[in-house]
Amino acid sequence: GLPLSADGAAIAQFFRQLDPNDMPVGGTAIARALDHAANLLKRDPKSADHKRILLLVTDGEDLEGDPVAVARGIGADGTTIHVVQIGGRTPERIPEVAPDGRILGFRTDNGGRPLMTWLSAEGEKQLADIAAATPDGQIIRAEHGSTGIEKVAAQIRAQMKGELSERV
Repeated sequence: GLPLSADGAAIAQFFRQLDPNDMPVGGTAIARALDHAANLLKRDPKSADHKRILLLVTDGEDLEGDPVAVARGIGADGTTIHVVQIGGRTPERIPEVAPDGRILGFRTDNGGRPLMTWLSAEGEKQLADIAAATPDGQIIRAEHGSTGIEKVAAQIRAQMKGELSERV
């Protein structure tokens, strides 16, 4: 988890240092992640005075919880969730990533067959519904060569300028 911060440089540095091996467990548990993020915001007394935005970056659907219901609760609190969807409906091979970020090849199952990932129509709808359940929430689909995070970052920068100028 990233500590709550308005320091854009520190946040950017945090994201640059992340790699897939930082995730302790495989699989996708969006409801749990959203719940955890919302609790972090609740524990910070300063968050009530600011616009709260959660950024969900995911390549999958939640098969274990009800993330849309969790998102509705978060949205009712006035918090926005932007969803960055990595990957789509076309099956793609899962890369094997070295600790330094280099792609070493592709992951395979025990029989040597390539492991694939893709999003079902239901999964894609679930991600769109998560964003739609919160005020101003958006889903940004990553395209080749871009993660979509740049688009969200630009919007957040504009909102921060607006919030700061209101305070001044």
